[in-house]
Amino acid sequence: MLIYAFLRTEVGLHFRASGQNIKIISDLGRSRKFYICIGPIIGNGLIGLTGGLIAQFQGFADINMGFGILITGLAFLFIGGAIVHSSKLFYILLSALVGAFLYETITYLSLLIWAKRHLDLKIVTAIFIIF
Repeated sequence: MLIYAFLRTEVGLHFRASGQNIKIISDLGRSRKFYICIGPIIGNGLIGLTGGLIAQFQGFADINMGFGILITGLAFLFIGGAIVHSSKLFYILLSALVGAFLYETITYLSLLIWAKRHLDLKIVTAIFIIF
């Protein structure tokens, strides 16, 4: 909800516009460098917050804890984007949640039906995502 509220502000609107066309930011008289840097700043802040919360919840931290999470996140976005077709901000953010739910459902079904080993789970989940 905070991301949704931020993206509805003037700075958030310019940030979204810079992702589509960076020249428009210069035409509006805004700093292109600021809007290019704001994405990694927000992303890394959220990654740090999430990593800290997971380490606190589990009681330990390991260097391999986030291995493969980027691929999982991209799968969330691809699946959600394929199902929810809209250009409205609310539905774009909702598509990520729908994709996460469907990806986790696919993973659960893969474990339940076919996958007996970790490698089997990755192969079956990849086949589901491709289809």
